[in-house]
Amino acid sequence: YKGTNERRFKEALIMLARKNGKTSFTAAIALAYQILDTDSGSKCYIVANSVKQAMEAFGFLRFNVERWNDKNIRIKDNNQEHSITANFGDEGSFFIQALANDESRLDSLNGNVIILDEAHTMRNSKKHGLMKKTMSAYRNSMLFVISTAGDIPTGFLANRLKYCQKVLKQLVTDDSFFIFICKANQSADGDVVNYLDENILKMANPSWGVTVSLKALKEEAEQAMNDPQTRNEFFNKTLNIFTNSMNAYFNPDEFIASDSCYDWSLEELARLPIRWYGGADLSRLHDLTAAALYGVYHDGEKDVDICITHAFFPRINAQKKANDDGIPLFGWQSDGWLTMSNTPTVLYDDIVKWFIKMREKGFKIAAVGMDRKFGREFLTKMKQARFKMIDQPQLFYLKSEGYRRIELKVKNKQFYYLHSDAYEYLNPFSRILMNHLTIS
Repeated sequence: YKGTNERRFKEALIMLARKNGKTSFTAAIALAYQILDTDSGSKCYIVANSVKQAMEAFGFLRFNVERWNDKNIRIKDNNQEHSITANFGDEGSFFIQALANDESRLDSLNGNVIILDEAHTMRNSKKHGLMKKTMSAYRNSMLFVISTAGDIPTGFLANRLKYCQKVLKQLVTDDSFFIFICKANQSADGDVVNYLDENILKMANPSWGVTVSLKALKEEAEQAMNDPQTRNEFFNKTLNIFTNSMNAYFNPDEFIASDSCYDWSLEELARLPIRWYGGADLSRLHDLTAAALYGVYHDGEKDVDICITHAFFPRINAQKKANDDGIPLFGWQSDGWLTMSNTPTVLYDDIVKWFIKMREKGFKIAAVGMDRKFGREFLTKMKQARFKMIDQPQLFYLKSEGYRRIELKVKNKQFYYLHSDAYEYLNPFSRILMNHLTIS
């Protein structure tokens, strides 16, 4: 910042395809930070999914430091420790260490430069939070998050990428965040139109011709086209695009593309001439519980299927669930998509009240379906609230019928779910919702 010795950037996300030199590049910058901040007793930690991966960056650092032939620098590289210690007396010191992925040992660190490698394997933000806390005592700190895309679309890196997109679109202001992402362009449906095109390959691989050859990239692309089992890995590691094992059934980008075609509010939907049907999943009241309204609206040209979903979760377990599974429960609550019960299990009354509230808003609910064996008390309370109840057993052929209906509507861009983040979040909860949305 102008007029001070404080640096602007405190965190950097470097997300490149495999073999593009991101680890060596980051290690070089980290070493420069150590030299610049020697007078402050600089400390650098390298954290990765395994010690072997952390040793990649450490190896680059060791190679360069050894060439200095400085007697003030001591290197330990054995089964017990991987570190570089420099002590220049009154001129300062620096310390570099490679660490394993053991969160219990990362809690007491104190450093100003952190390299967090292979971030795509992180299922939640706990490690990222620990590393940020590690640097809090330094004014000029720097956290490098480096990775390639992976196949955990609800993990830390995927959610961090969404945050980066908000920053780049100026929806969020974060001047201290440096973002360097190279990936293949995708269509609105999330597809790469022609990954055999060398311009697409160059787009995701800025070091082509230096650390990776264009010929090798083309060969990988052709193999991915001819051998579908290698395609996910190719998309992840060469095109730097997130994939998901659920894509075989539901492509989240197709859902988002369909949903973006419409923009009715709850109030507008309540006034439309739609016959609504409800659904509820009550099989695990100590965990995520789902309720939904489903209706079809003819807009003059086509029938649009509309789904309004709501989640319920016991507050006492919310923080643990959010940390363990990476589910943004508190975000859903603030957005109005989730209700938290102040008891160890979800209260039937909360679910009944949601249906009553929707009816009072003006939604004409013809019937509500549920599996009778998972909630007889709920069934009684709903009948007392004057709702028509339908027994909806969880039989495979009934679920399959619902899946195919939703799939058809999504692909024809005739499916709307009010831009709900909870619906887009492809985890077990979203699959529960999808199971119970369509009622015979």
